[in-house]
Amino acid sequence: MESFEDTKTANERNYTTNIFNGNVLNSQIHQNTSNSTQTMNIEQIDIEKAEKLLQLIKEE
Repeated sequence: MESFEDTKTANERNYTTNIFNGNVLNSQIHQNTSNSTQTMNIEQIDIEKAEKLLQLIKEE
């Protein structure tokens, strides 16, 4: 059950909704920020190691 304080606080906030149509890959979103940075490092997956890991999981 919401309290009056919860409702008042929610009404004083600004909310942003992002709607993506289609696939979204490797995205970073900054909203309502100032003087902020984001860093993303993307590395290729080692397919052979992933397959070995999956095989180990299946064996358990």
